[in-house]
Amino acid sequence: MAMALPRRGFVTRLLLGGATIYILHALFFSSPRTAPHEITAHNVIDRVTNADRTLDPRKHKFLQARIGRDERPDLLSEWVQNGALDFWQRFQLPFITGSQTAQADDQLVRTAIDDLLSLNGWVAAACPTLIRPFGQNKREEEDKYEELARQGHRYYIAIVIHSADHFLVDQLAVIVQMARRLGPQSLFVSMLDYGSTDSTTTLMDLAEAVLILTGVPFRIRTVPSMTHDPAAAYYPLEEAYTRNLALEPLQELYEKRRITFHRVVWLKGFTCPNDIFETIKVSQANNAAMVCGMDWAEHNGFFIFSDR
Repeated sequence: MAMALPRRGFVTRLLLGGATIYILHALFFSSPRTAPHEITAHNVIDRVTNADRTLDPRKHKFLQARIGRDERPDLLSEWVQNGALDFWQRFQLPFITGSQTAQADDQLVRTAIDDLLSLNGWVAAACPTLIRPFGQNKREEEDKYEELARQGHRYYIAIVIHSADHFLVDQLAVIVQMARRLGPQSLFVSMLDYGSTDSTTTLMDLAEAVLILTGVPFRIRTVPSMTHDPAAAYYPLEEAYTRNLALEPLQELYEKRRITFHRVVWLKGFTCPNDIFETIKVSQANNAAMVCGMDWAEHNGFFIFSDR
């Protein structure tokens, strides 16, 4: 009986110690459980020590999120899956020999993205300053924008898309070029697909893949239209609704991780790269927190500026 008392005391101390460690870990070292697409908040220790506030998707997976993807199977789903599996087994898996080939694989991916985004759409045909990603910029007149990269600011890129497959690839190329000039961790891209009925949904998958491979933080979200009948839509209400959704990550990043941005850049329609940089410089002179390029519309075969 005398030998049982120390054992009971040891078990009690062990349970108390485990409970203490669990409580301390829950209070100071863990973050609240969130959905995969939600921004994870700093824990107590991170807040006290002014922890890392960088936009690094390699360390924080929640900085690259996709919401509302259409996962429903279609007529070609099985063919696409079989084709992807066949390509992987015949042309990729046999050449993966170890970490030594990672650099070559990375270069192949970059080359593939470069080739893909080099397909100029009809919208970008009149944009001579559209230099594709991973290429060297040789234009002397563009040196004046290098100061934006040296400033080290962060920029929040917001874009609302509605049935715009005719310019989305070109606009994606512009975003990737901005990341190349300013650094991938200097941008956060928020793309909202609002009730598109063309091939925009497929191109959003492409945008997701490109931004993941280039290391750009993003949130891509797809939402249905507010009304079934487009004729019954009320434009000001839809505009406010979609823009608020596009700005949700901006608020989450500040509230949960105290990450701030120098400017919010709205992309509407297609905007040439240098025009975006020039708009940012003008916003600095005007002390504007948000900037937006001019929208355009077609009228009798000509493109005119329009605010809809």
